[in-house]
Amino acid sequence: MPTYVSTVTGGIQAGSLTLSSVVSTGTDRILVLGVATRGTPSVTSVVFNTSENFTEQGTIQIGNATVHLYTLVNPTATTASVVITNSNSLRMAAAVSLYTNVDQTTPVRAGTVQTASGTGTAPAVSVTGTSSDLIVDACSIVQNGPPTLTAAHTERANIAQTGGSTDVGLGCQELSATGGSDSMSWTASSSTDWAIAALSLISASGGGGPTAIPIFRRRIEGY
Repeated sequence: MPTYVSTVTGGIQAGSLTLSSVVSTGTDRILVLGVATRGTPSVTSVVFNTSENFTEQGTIQIGNATVHLYTLVNPTATTASVVITNSNSLRMAAAVSLYTNVDQTTPVRAGTVQTASGTGTAPAVSVTGTSSDLIVDACSIVQNGPPTLTAAHTERANIAQTGGSTDVGLGCQELSATGGSDSMSWTASSSTDWAIAALSLISASGGGGPTAIPIFRRRIEGY
């Protein structure tokens, strides 16, 4: 099962955002970044350690709510900054989390990147992974502070970047996949535009246990 290590959050009223002191350490690691912006999608680049580019896994926008979900597989083992370049002058909030024990060849299970959007008080999206996966998400709402969890999942970020009528809130959570359809859900304090993206992380091959020796090798080599 992928293992959570740490999260760094931040926000800015306009322009680009730097998340400082992001630690990258451990075996089979990945950085997962959720970004909430107000208005149309405006993130033009996301870089760790000056030159390591994130991959955008999903983005969706409705009205003034936009969310982006990114990953960076096997980032350099160091402590460095994540720089998010934003082309507009509106509010932005972000959270980057480090996970270990994630498959380095295929970290995101095929078909599990899901997005949804709407207007109301109940942001949600469903993801179907396998029982060894870890589902993560990012949820953006506007003019309403950050969203709050509606289920017994594990929250990793809950922040708002304020600025009068242009507030933007971001929530990030995780859930051990059940093998069926799992709902990643939030609550807004009043009706608002919302956008949510989620994906399922695959556990590193072998799960860190001993390597199995085929039966024919055991017989021939005397194991």
